[in-house]
Amino acid sequence: RTGKDVPAMLTAENFDCEDFVFGTGSAQIVTAGTELLQQLEMEDRRGTVVLSGFEGPIASVATHPAIPVALASTSTGRLHVADLAGGVTGSRELEPISSMAYTPDGSLVMCGAAAAGTVHVLDASTLEDVQSLSVLEGPVERVEVSPDGQAFATVDLTRATTIFKFMEDPEALVGVSLDQLEDEPKKKCWVFVGSYRAHYKPVSALVWGAAAIAGDTPRLWTTGEDGFLVEYDVDGSSVEGGVQLKKRERVLRAPIPTAAGIVPAYGGSYLKEDVLVLCNDQYKFKVQRVPDAATEPSVCRKTVLGPTYGDPVTKLCAFPGDGYMLYATPSKVMGLVKAPFDGNPSRCIGMIAHPGEITACTPAVGPDGAPCVVTAGGSDGTVMMWKVDLENADSRAKVGGDGMEPFYGMLAGGKGGTLHEEMVEYFYLAQLKAQGVSSVAERQITGKVPFDHTASLLRAAGYY
Repeated sequence: RTGKDVPAMLTAENFDCEDFVFGTGSAQIVTAGTELLQQLEMEDRRGTVVLSGFEGPIASVATHPAIPVALASTSTGRLHVADLAGGVTGSRELEPISSMAYTPDGSLVMCGAAAAGTVHVLDASTLEDVQSLSVLEGPVERVEVSPDGQAFATVDLTRATTIFKFMEDPEALVGVSLDQLEDEPKKKCWVFVGSYRAHYKPVSALVWGAAAIAGDTPRLWTTGEDGFLVEYDVDGSSVEGGVQLKKRERVLRAPIPTAAGIVPAYGGSYLKEDVLVLCNDQYKFKVQRVPDAATEPSVCRKTVLGPTYGDPVTKLCAFPGDGYMLYATPSKVMGLVKAPFDGNPSRCIGMIAHPGEITACTPAVGPDGAPCVVTAGGSDGTVMMWKVDLENADSRAKVGGDGMEPFYGMLAGGKGGTLHEEMVEYFYLAQLKAQGVSSVAERQITGKVPFDHTASLLRAAGYY
């Protein structure tokens, strides 16, 4: 009101104003009606929270394995529980967390501290502390739980891999007589087994796999920027003997590993085996067969081109569905790639998920019960949920063509172009050299060249 219409004193009856809307420093939007101004007590003057967000950059995200719930941690040290159908539903103060993982049954969540070598074991439903393990030498970089939920492993910034097992606490048995031991119920807790620094450069991946055919204990691998693939003897590791290694072998030399993921039943109906896929900084996927026997070395099945959208892949994991793997790069891009891998660009999908860095990318259960993807954008303060249409992805793979058609498009000029024609001529030359250039015998045009000529063919095409 203006001018003569303004009364000398405003009261609750004649004060005409819309409700106030506030934005708080804790990422909340609050509404407050004008009637609250008449309240004398502070508690009576509180508004209504209409939207809760994240008060700082998102450091990590973990998704519940059975219900549409995600747990997000911010750099300020606060944990937020988000219902994927309705937004943030609760939170608690802890400390800055760099990595989190749910147990397979969804009852517990393991939180690795970003500043100190501490792992917090929390109740997934209440976020209350169940156990705190402060035994690591450096800040936690990765936390992964075994498929059976009876162990979890961490990697810290000192390059040490640490294994914890759910077992009877050895310290609780010190000083206990045999009679007392028989009378008291056996109590289990998470026990520090030991640490092993198997890499001399930063660790790029920590991967759990299913138990081997000959045993019932899940398998554990790490890959590092030093090019080594290390498998740990989880069953043979103990509190008394510490962490034991099963195999340590160099699988990459010039390329630098950036991520790794286990692919179950790789190869479809004709090749039912679990393989480890190693991603490197040259945008390649190295499919590595990993036998369980300690004396049998791993074998490279193939090396193919991986996703080439943006930066090299730094996150790779299985996605529920028909043989798809979920991947993410350190900035902007995430997507799906279909196994078995053959380098076909039509079998790979990439999209821009965030304007900057991607700090988390993980499969989740959507509100409708279907698999979806949850990503976190780090400094943009957002957690996104993406619906996945696998039928559309399959259709896209078919559009690229069959056989060699998708690969011709990867050559400069395509099929019939200069490079393609040169490669055809080199191929014919390799057949002539295999039978002898000066030979007067009838030429056998088989359409094949000896394997030892493939290196010369690649060098002639400009690939060294």
